[in-house]
Amino acid sequence: MKIGYGYRRNAADLTALGAEKVFIDVDRRRSQRDLMLSEGRCREDDEILVLYLRDLGGSPKADIVWREKVEALGATVTERRPVKKPGPGRTGRPKKVNWTEEQTLGAKSRWLGPGTEAVRLERVEDFIGYKVGKGLLSGRFGVPSNPK
Repeated sequence: MKIGYGYRRNAADLTALGAEKVFIDVDRRRSQRDLMLSEGRCREDDEILVLYLRDLGGSPKADIVWREKVEALGATVTERRPVKKPGPGRTGRPKKVNWTEEQTLGAKSRWLGPGTEAVRLERVEDFIGYKVGKGLLSGRFGVPSNPK
């Protein structure tokens, strides 16, 4: 049986890894960990799934002690760290800007033109054809009150 255990973790993350039973602790006493290892809940050939080994013990020394306790029962501990995905709109380094002379002059006139910052940014994005940041435009052209 696959048993998921976490300290201040989301149960859905452990269920997604295939855990059939999930124990989550939210305080330092770790009563759920003790409950998981007692009363025959954790048996031989069971697999304890953790997102981070540190969840099991709480310190390097305690991690070793608790891992040995689990292995003494005949079970194994498997650490499966989550894959970090970039958040929405965060896909890494921005594109390198290789604008033509015409695009540069058009973007500059739209960025330094009249209107609010949001309106000017929208005009530039419509002209260029993709999203650009206000930091890029301010760094290249300045702002209407202080153009470069």
